[in-house]
Amino acid sequence: LDNEVTGGAEERINSSSNKDDRSLEAIRDSDMLLKRVLTSNSKVPKQCLLKVFRRTTRCVKVWAKRRGIYGTSFGFPGGFALSVLVAAFMNKEAPKWTPPQVDADHFHVTVLGGFFDFYSKF
Repeated sequence: LDNEVTGGAEERINSSSNKDDRSLEAIRDSDMLLKRVLTSNSKVPKQCLLKVFRRTTRCVKVWAKRRGIYGTSFGFPGGFALSVLVAAFMNKEAPKWTPPQVDADHFHVTVLGGFFDFYSKF
C-alpha cells in the first residue's frame, strides 16, 4: 500500500501494452480496494479494519464455493467481485462502528451477518 510502490506502477500500466505490465493491474486494483476500505472515515484502527475485511471476505468466498456459486468461468462472481461487495458494505457501515464495539478477532462474524442482511434486500 506504499504510495511509492503503487504510484509508479499505475503510470506504467496505463501507458503500456506489454502483457507483463498489464498483469500488474490486479495488484493495483487490490491495493486500491484496500486503500478504499482503510479510508472509510471509521474510528476503528486501520489494522483492525483490515483484519475484519480479510476475514469477512474469506468467509464470503467459502460460503459461495460451498454453494457452487463462485467463479467467473461459471458465470458467478469471482473472488475480486466478492471482495468489492464486502468493501462496499464496509465503507457504508464502518463509520457507524466504534472501537470498543469492534473486537478484531470476532467482529467479522457481526460484519458477515450485516453483509448478508444488506445484500439480501436487493
